[in-house]
Amino acid sequence: MNYIEIKNVSKTYGKKNVLKNVSFNIHNGMFGLLGHNGAGKTTLMKIMTTLVEPNKGKVFINDIDVSKNPIKVKEIIGFLPQEFNLYNELNAVQMLDYIARLNGIKSKKSRNIKIDEMLERVNLKDACKERLGGYSGGMKRRLGIALSLVKDPKVLIVDEPTAGLDPEERVRFRTMLVNLSEDKIVILSTHIVEDISASCDQMVLLNKGKVDFVGNPDTWLQGVNGKIGEICIEDRTKIGLIEKDHHIISLKQVKNGVLVRVMIKEESKNERINIVQPNLEDAYLYYTNLKKENIV
Repeated sequence: MNYIEIKNVSKTYGKKNVLKNVSFNIHNGMFGLLGHNGAGKTTLMKIMTTLVEPNKGKVFINDIDVSKNPIKVKEIIGFLPQEFNLYNELNAVQMLDYIARLNGIKSKKSRNIKIDEMLERVNLKDACKERLGGYSGGMKRRLGIALSLVKDPKVLIVDEPTAGLDPEERVRFRTMLVNLSEDKIVILSTHIVEDISASCDQMVLLNKGKVDFVGNPDTWLQGVNGKIGEICIEDRTKIGLIEKDHHIISLKQVKNGVLVRVMIKEESKNERINIVQPNLEDAYLYYTNLKKENIV
């Protein structure tokens, strides 16, 4: 069983507090790191991957102190950043062979076995001889995962992996990550709530450098029960009246007018609003927006 302990981690850049006493634990499986851009996700990932030192606190991966043993940590961790470079004139086999050699796999036979395994896992065998410059965004992301897996890491961290992908490719990519997480930790850092709800059984919400929630997504949802509603407005000009009392989540055109989905403030009452079952998107907006006004 692989294990990560993040203990009282703080990080500042100049006068800016990017992470503020962050603590939580991670076990095998899919773990979601959720938060707005600027919430501190990237800094935390850089600390876990030895790229940045915290000002305070410790990170342990399988009992290895990340700050004291960066070389050991790099041997067991794979990282796919949101932006990464490929040699577009190469094909997937050549690119994987190059990375395998960098990771100390000297035997050509061993490299070929590893390359074939990686291409199979990310479903790129049929395109393995095509130049990387012709790959789609989703294919490049999948190859990026393969490159990260060459050294068989115990922990895999991926940053915004589905950003810019079409819906079909997003589903394919999430499914691949879930399958990979059977025997390792896969940390999915994203601001896309759907990616968390569709693939992760544990998550943490970072908000302005602090941990707002850590645990199971379903538990997080329970705190929003009764606080999300819908109301159908026949006259679009009256939507502004609803907005005075409630935060609007979405608008949907329906047969009888516009269906308005709202976050309900506890002091506001409207008998026409129907309470509905919340989803993770609702919870995310509720906690990150209404908390600013001390409503939760």
